[in-house]
Amino acid sequence: MTATSVENMITPGHYLIINKNETYLIHQISNKAILKLGRDVIDLKMAIGQSYSSTYKLEPVTDKKRHYTLVVCNDNQARNQWATNGCGTDNKLITDDSSSQLLSTDEIIALKESGETGQNIVERLLKNSKTFQLKTEYAQEKYLKKKARKYCDYITIFKPTIRLITDVLYKQQTIPKTIALRFDTLAQILCRINLDPGGKYLLYENGSQGLLQAALLNQLHDNGSLVHIFSSTSEQNPLKAVKAMNFSESKIKQMLTVSLDEILNTKSEYDIPEEKVEEVVFNCSDDKKRKSDEAYTQLKKKHRPITSTDGLNFIQSNKFDGLIVVCREEPNEFVKILLPYLSLSRPFVVYSAYKEILVTMYAEFKMRRDLVFLRLTDNFLRHHQVLPNRTHPDVTMDDGSGYLFSGLFVTDSEENYICGFSKKQIQDTLLYAKKYPTKGIALNYACLKEQNIGNDRCLTEQYKLIECLRKECFLTNEQGNEITKGTNIPKDQILKNQEIKKRYQESIVKGNEELDNAVKYYEETMLEHLQSIDNLMKKRIYVDDINIALTNLKIELTAAIRRQMLNINIDQNLNLLY
Repeated sequence: MTATSVENMITPGHYLIINKNETYLIHQISNKAILKLGRDVIDLKMAIGQSYSSTYKLEPVTDKKRHYTLVVCNDNQARNQWATNGCGTDNKLITDDSSSQLLSTDEIIALKESGETGQNIVERLLKNSKTFQLKTEYAQEKYLKKKARKYCDYITIFKPTIRLITDVLYKQQTIPKTIALRFDTLAQILCRINLDPGGKYLLYENGSQGLLQAALLNQLHDNGSLVHIFSSTSEQNPLKAVKAMNFSESKIKQMLTVSLDEILNTKSEYDIPEEKVEEVVFNCSDDKKRKSDEAYTQLKKKHRPITSTDGLNFIQSNKFDGLIVVCREEPNEFVKILLPYLSLSRPFVVYSAYKEILVTMYAEFKMRRDLVFLRLTDNFLRHHQVLPNRTHPDVTMDDGSGYLFSGLFVTDSEENYICGFSKKQIQDTLLYAKKYPTKGIALNYACLKEQNIGNDRCLTEQYKLIECLRKECFLTNEQGNEITKGTNIPKDQILKNQEIKKRYQESIVKGNEELDNAVKYYEETMLEHLQSIDNLMKKRIYVDDINIALTNLKIELTAAIRRQMLNINIDQNLNLLY
């Protein structure tokens, strides 16, 4: 038997999803394999070893009331098909009163407790209904589904999936204790976060019963990781969805749990020193002191911070590929705290059941320069009933499943980045230029290239200017080398006129001095340029002010270059050679 076949079989200790007439519930099958479904007790031992998605008939136990065992059956046997013998054209002849059903409530209960099958009970109800044949085909279908849901004796056991778990938890929601997260909203969250199976993700969540954790772990590969951040001031919700997915231990270890207070390195306000409690209750009676000690112990147990050292170290040593915030509180402050842990150009998604919270958050984050592509959306989903020859939407439905606020994080902070380059990059370039001031701009350019700035792909004005300076200095050095090589004149071309030779040597020396001065000037200009950028960054001046300063600097450089008469001196020196 292969590992795949074992995974598709019902095993004790695993979680199941049981469906009885469109009513789903999550259940962990124990060694006793007993399921309590309302007032009914069902023995699930016959399902152990069977494959998932199998359908079973509830067989009553003779010596016990409302106790059932399972019998495997096929889908055709499970389909409740009753003869309708025609239908009416409309419902105008039907009177809504209690006289339409001839069977009384006591008689129906007696049939149920006597062990009568659900299908026989429904057939008895149809025969004793005076208005069933007058109903329209749609009304008959609705009536049969309603009665089958109440009396039918078939169940289907499914393997847990994210879609089924989402539907079960959504229908079992208890607002405000839990978050009503519908499956389409969950799909939108995973889509907005641009989920990579090998990525690292941050999740701040409470109230979804572990649905977000289960969905992320289900998509992550072995090299992916998830850090779940929770607030230590609130009691941890059980991760019901994570347990229901029957993940392996290795998969569970991919999720690290960290307290938000541990990240902030702050002490929880609920961590009251024991000495203080003793001082308060010292003069109380023994009964009151005992009650105070019990209350304090319960408070500490409830708010005990559950920290993971590995998770905290992982957060401090890594940048993450996405941030998801799903909580019952206002998420604004949580997002501000966790955004710096994202890598550049990585998405974040925030969920809230109230649009007013996200509208305020959108207006505030729109003013920030480190966030782009901000979107505020909601989802609309409507179920349709499909019957032969007609389709129409359900009359009753939910109006929505919350709102999503998403965007991209592009810089660590506004003061640490300017024009797409980090402050560290510019400072490293400045230090390198100061370290080698006499070796020319070409060496400084090597540093610029190592820092991925100053190359042909640079898009900002200041680094285009650095590129121009480098080229000018390179040409200046090359011209100086050509003039120096010009001293190796063949003997047959040596000028006999000593005065011309003397003037030639003086011009060479003068030209080299001017070239050296030009190179030094370029180097000083480069340093001033980098220093001006560094000073502007320290003052946190806007990019427009920097562009104005760079434009003025470029004008000054152009004028200074024009004042250099290097080409004239070189031409004069060459004319003296011939």
